[in-house]
Amino acid sequence: VADLLSKTSRCTGGLRVREDQQRGFYVEGLRRVPCDSAVQVEQLMEQGTRTRTTAATHMNANSSRSHMLIIIQLKQ
Repeated sequence: VADLLSKTSRCTGGLRVREDQQRGFYVEGLRRVPCDSAVQVEQLMEQGTRTRTTAATHMNANSSRSHMLIIIQLKQ
């Protein structure tokens, strides 16, 4: 598991998925980035998409080799 917004977590072997009775499943050490606008959220999503791992396959020249999960918490 890699934090697509952090350059360091990709180099250190990734992040660990943990389970907690209160929180449920979570990724240990995952970065949280506060945003003030939808534009900032969109920019971070685009950055994560660019960072994803892709590779060529016989069927597709730019096949995805990863899944991306986006978690958005709204506070009012």
